[in-house]
Amino acid sequence: MKTTMSTIVLFLTIPSVLLTVLTIKPKRVFKTAENQAKVNESIGNDSLEVLLIGTFHFSNFDPANNKDVAKTKVIDVLLPQHQNELEVISERLKAFKPDKFFVEQLLKNQGRLDSIYENFKKPYSKAVRNETIQLAFRTAKKLGHPSVYAYDIIDGIQFPYKEVLESMEKAGQKNLLERNKNYYTSIEAKSKSKEAAEATLTSKLLDMNKKEKVKARLDWYLNLMNRAGTLDDQTGSFLVSEWFRRNIYMYSLIQKQIEPGDKRIVVLAGASHITLFKQFIEQNPKWTLVELEDVLKP
Repeated sequence: MKTTMSTIVLFLTIPSVLLTVLTIKPKRVFKTAENQAKVNESIGNDSLEVLLIGTFHFSNFDPANNKDVAKTKVIDVLLPQHQNELEVISERLKAFKPDKFFVEQLLKNQGRLDSIYENFKKPYSKAVRNETIQLAFRTAKKLGHPSVYAYDIIDGIQFPYKEVLESMEKAGQKNLLERNKNYYTSIEAKSKSKEAAEATLTSKLLDMNKKEKVKARLDWYLNLMNRAGTLDDQTGSFLVSEWFRRNIYMYSLIQKQIEPGDKRIVVLAGASHITLFKQFIEQNPKWTLVELEDVLKP
């Protein structure tokens, strides 16, 4: 598929199964192998500015939609004050002039995503609580983008969280269990505080993308989950490896959709994903990370 734009925005979880081969059949296909080869050859050779936006899932306003371990209280983005703020955020993202928006949607559903995008009609206040629509659609349509780009993949990925806690119990790792409990209790309590209730959407997004917050998420995986179990029980490290596997697959799908002429992208992702995305991008000397706080400045 030929793309006329040149800027991308990304919004933005491995053992023997690391060898598992996943079959991906995206809707977008290049007309010839020669065209695909040209695109592949260009990847990594051109400079690219990448804006990572780690966010909470807007749909979690309804607790029934919350599939995360932490059961946090989420603001209602359909309220007038948050809709107004989304417009301001969108205008500042528009000024960044991204060529593409990448969204945490399954690649295998790209065709459905394209159809929803093409047929979507305002107002956004009547749409679903979803960051893809409320933030990516809102901005991409202003820029005249033909679509937004899916990059998620979960086929075969596992997240044995309950099994990890059981491994801690069997190994007598009371300290790890207590640390894990306190970690989630703190996150949930803060989300229900008066301060959180009065915070703006912009301040919430900026807070979630702070370096110390990003580091803390990695700490949970490497210094808590990865230590779970006895010497002959690798359930904890398996969970961590699965999280790495999903993220490296996701990053690969972003890389493969970069085309010649792309200068800037935005990646919209659940906040935990940007922890690794940042590290991956820092290993590419041609790609430059752009901080969200710099883009959202008045």
